[in-house]
Amino acid sequence: MPKPATAPAGIPHHRLANAPPRSKRQQPTPARPLIDLIPDREAQRLARASGVFAQLDRAHALRTAPVGGALVSQTVLYTVLLVGAYAGIEVLVYQQFFEDHLWQHVFMRIWKETMVGPALAVLVYLTHGYAHVRGVQWGMSVGVVAIVTAMMRTIVSRSALGEMLKVPGMAVVALYFIAQLRLTLVLASLAASAASYSLLALVKPL
Repeated sequence: MPKPATAPAGIPHHRLANAPPRSKRQQPTPARPLIDLIPDREAQRLARASGVFAQLDRAHALRTAPVGGALVSQTVLYTVLLVGAYAGIEVLVYQQFFEDHLWQHVFMRIWKETMVGPALAVLVYLTHGYAHVRGVQWGMSVGVVAIVTAMMRTIVSRSALGEMLKVPGMAVVALYFIAQLRLTLVLASLAASAASYSLLALVKPL
């Protein structure tokens, strides 16, 4: 006849009887992953430093960029609008010098005698699909500052007709860049243009 189980020395029989089975005993808590021990701000800083966000922005821009027929149609639309703005500004320049030029004559000259239309079409086609990429945004911002500063100096200096005819081209390129920029970059670019013009006016008066 088997002997009844006896409790080890120092442990009462009633505690041995009420002891939970081994499978139900509390298991040791697993260690937390190291990533959970990093504060949120530090994790965000590390992610920005690694360039993950920039790669995600670039991938999103490439994924949402117009391609094929959509890009061609948008290029045509932008080109027509920019050529119209170019013609309007050129008419104003001619009127400033008391030159009588009709709209239809200006349009015919733009399309037949100059490369304004094709040049604008190439510019829009090459940049519009990537306008949301961060590097392109910064490049356009710098372009706005340079173009607007040069245009303001040309206008204020009251140059001859030949020099003033450069203004329409500079104006439409600046308008196109501004249309592609985010609002914060637009405001920053215009403020930088004003500051650059003021600084040049002090250093190199007209």
